[in-house]
This record gives sequence, structure tokens and C-alpha cells, in this order.
Amino acid sequence: MQPLAPKGKGYHPAAEETLAMASEARGQAGMLRTSAPIGNERMLSEGAADKVEVNTQPYNNQTHTVQNQKQNILSSVPQAQANAIGGVRKGNADMSQAEYKAQEMANSRMAEVLYANDGGAALMKINELAADPAQMKMFMQRIGESKMMAQGNNPQAGFQSTNFAG
Repeated sequence: MQPLAPKGKGYHPAAEETLAMASEARGQAGMLRTSAPIGNERMLSEGAADKVEVNTQPYNNQTHTVQNQKQNILSSVPQAQANAIGGVRKGNADMSQAEYKAQEMANSRMAEVLYANDGGAALMKINELAADPAQMKMFMQRIGESKMMAQGNNPQAGFQSTNFAG
């Protein structure tokens, strides 16, 4: 094994060279750092949380505040989704309720019309007349006479035709 060449002059060159030689003597030369720059890392660091002489509480508080905000946003997303789904369901229920009320009103109106028309008896009588051609012809003639009377004409006058198509 070849001895390690001194890495260069850092802040403490003697300590760095002595450490390298001591590590090589123990067979741990490969354990030395190889990617870090030469010198004391504390002097080279830029972070606020790794310096002994600096009060890191404000920095830590800011970091924790940002983390808290991120977590609050992440945890509020499922609740917002649930609220949106609930809103859609409520809208559907309201729409369904409105449709039910409209149908109920239509049914009520139909019942009123049937009651006013004696339960549809008049319609059933017309249906019976339509089944017999002679009675249907008479029914259509009466409708024609009613129209003539509404216009001010006498349907029984001899010079007017009372033979209506049926």
C-alpha cells in the first residue's frame, strides 16, 4: 500500500496530515473522506442549524411553520373533497325533491280535473258513442249544430244544410 499524499492545506494542515497517516497505519486509509472539501466543515457550511455560536431557534421555528402549513394543506384536501362530494349529493337530493314536488303537483292537478269532469265519466260516454257509428254520427251533428248556433245561425232553418260529415 502506498502512503497517502497530503491532501493540501486546509485550516489545520498538520492535523489533516497526521490523521491521514494515522488512518493509513491502522489500515483504514480508505475510510477518509474523499468528496468533502479540505478543511473544517463547520466553517464551510451555509446552514443556520449546524453552528454552535448561532441561535437557531428562529430558523427552526420558521422550518416547523412551513412544515406545519404543508401538512395542514395535505390534510385539508380529503376534507375538501368530501365537502365537494357532499355538495353534489345535496344538489341531487334538492333536485330530486323539486322533481317530486312537481310530479306531486301534476298528480294533484290531474285529480282535480278528473273530479271536475265527474271522474272522467264524460270521456267514457264519448268513448261509448264512438263504438256505435249511428250514435257517433248523431253526436257529430250535435257538435256541428252547436257551432252554428255559436255563430248566430239557426241549424233548423230549411235553407241550411244540417247534414254534417261524420
